[in-house]
Amino acid sequence: DKGENWISVNNGLPNSNAWELFSNNDTLFVGFLGAGAFRSTDHGNTWDTLLVGSLNSAVRGYISNNKYLFAATWGNGIFRSSDGGINWEQVNNGLNYLTFWDIISIDDTLLAANNGGGIYRSTNNGNSWFQSNNGLSASTAYRLIISGNYIFVGTSGNGVFRSSDFGVSWTQVGLTSQTIYALLAYETLLFAGTLNSGIFISYDYGNTWETFNEGNPIGSIVELIYDSTYIYAATLGGGVYKYDTSGTT
Repeated sequence: DKGENWISVNNGLPNSNAWELFSNNDTLFVGFLGAGAFRSTDHGNTWDTLLVGSLNSAVRGYISNNKYLFAATWGNGIFRSSDGGINWEQVNNGLNYLTFWDIISIDDTLLAANNGGGIYRSTNNGNSWFQSNNGLSASTAYRLIISGNYIFVGTSGNGVFRSSDFGVSWTQVGLTSQTIYALLAYETLLFAGTLNSGIFISYDYGNTWETFNEGNPIGSIVELIYDSTYIYAATLGGGVYKYDTSGTT
């Protein structure tokens, strides 16, 4: 009911430290800090443990394309599955830093946001990786998103950067002193969730920004997502807020 009421769906899950949820067709994947990855094929009623490689890695981000499911892990690099998450292989060729926050896919090209190494890029479904930090002044990248003809990345302490060439080069486009935990592209709008400063909105693909905090505590926003009616903001310690996209509340 669009966030009004909640029920626990933790049958088979180890603890409360869920970092990431990802839906791939009718299958749900969740990544846990320190406890690996889990999968549900019945809308969360039950969960099965996924051994991501032999390491059972803590997964921070998932993405799928028409060939593979990818898992970006906390400390063990990138894994890839060709059978919907049953079996995994580690694909770390070229990775010097192995702690990741996020991963996105544009056909066979992958971009992964790294803790300490900036952006890693692969053009062959993860077979090989190289750093792609031309113009990027931040070493830690938290969140990647596609909006229009651009890719955006939110960074630690250096704001938002934008790429128009699939992540080959980057340009800083605002919020220059902010740490950006979350990014959301909604129609032609771009939202940024920050550390301690709430939400900002851009109407022109990041060229200019303004605050978007009416009714929302100016705190840390760690995730932004939307459905047909609302935009949802998950906060660090302050619960979940929703915004009516009709613009009324």
